[in-house]
Amino acid sequence: MTIASEYTVTEGRAGFDVYLLARMDEALLSGRRTSVYNQMIEREQAIEAILEKADQAYRSNDDTGAIKQYLEAAMLSAEGPVSERKFETETLVDKAISFIESLRFSLRNQVEEEAKVTVYLRRKSRLLSPKVLNASINATFQARNSLSETYSDFLQFNTASDGYFLFIPYNQGLVKDGQIVFSLDLASTIAQLEKTLPAELVANIREAVSAISITFPYTLTSTVSGKSILSEIQEFSQEGSLGRGTQALQVFNQN
Repeated sequence: MTIASEYTVTEGRAGFDVYLLARMDEALLSGRRTSVYNQMIEREQAIEAILEKADQAYRSNDDTGAIKQYLEAAMLSAEGPVSERKFETETLVDKAISFIESLRFSLRNQVEEEAKVTVYLRRKSRLLSPKVLNASINATFQARNSLSETYSDFLQFNTASDGYFLFIPYNQGLVKDGQIVFSLDLASTIAQLEKTLPAELVANIREAVSAISITFPYTLTSTVSGKSILSEIQEFSQEGSLGRGTQALQVFNQN
């Protein structure tokens, strides 16, 4: 360390104060730091870089990208100590949750008898466009398999460059009368969080995602509903022998 400048200030009878401007070689200073302190500095620099990407994503209407960046930063923060509150895991998670809570789903052009609907995703923003682009959305519903047993299924959609998408029930086994739940798809990110963050923080994120989901009830109606149609239903056993047809008729009417 070297003294670059010296200043003396005299204040009456109270004496005087001496101020020194010192300089030190950065490489030498870094070498004197402990490995833990150096790791903390590197960690905070990495978090800063991630947050810059998150800010860019948000300004580009990619809110889900910003959310994932903040959660990635939270996982990095959880690896060790940080020196400022803005780098703390809880702070970063809270910021991601605030982004999630600002999102709003809305439904338009609903056709309940065909289970078709246009799904919009918007955000609360006074200065930037409310559109949320490139967001991955899960559509969860109940369907029936070939044995007429119900099971939970989902389809993935994306708001792309429009901020909305048209839901069409591509699964032909969709139950006649039910509901479709549209929710933000953060499954892969949350799976990573579960390995790093406390369970309470992960639960808060799940709760925020669930809170903004939206439900679309429907009742499928055939174009020939209310009309008589001629049909022949046959029932075969797994061995291939012809059955009485009672069970097949019951399942057919059920669907």
